[in-house]
Amino acid sequence: NLTGAGGAGGGLVLLFAGSSLSVSGSITARGEDGEDADASGDGEVGGGGGGSGGTVVLAAPTLVLTGTVAATGGAGATSAWHDGAPYGSAYGGDGGDGRVRVDSDSSSGSTLPAAYAGTFDP
Repeated sequence: NLTGAGGAGGGLVLLFAGSSLSVSGSITARGEDGEDADASGDGEVGGGGGGSGGTVVLAAPTLVLTGTVAATGGAGATSAWHDGAPYGSAYGGDGGDGRVRVDSDSSSGSTLPAAYAGTFDP
């Protein structure tokens, strides 16, 4: 039996601009999902926990967010029992969400989780 490995954390993304910053694509610092347990032998084994979300910091006088900005946790994995039926008490937990900070004088758009908003200070 092999217990599932836990997921890696989301890391860190820092973006600074002197005039304006526009995000129309995707910026993520997402935690990795945990690995499912392997039930090749006897007994119960636990699934890996999801990695925690990372940190995203965006700073510019003007910020426009039309794309995705996220720092969410990864999903926990399933446990295993030797006959293949999952056993509910050993599922890996989900990773907690990370943090998003937006420092600007003017901003639009949203993040996941909701951003802490500060003022731009070069």
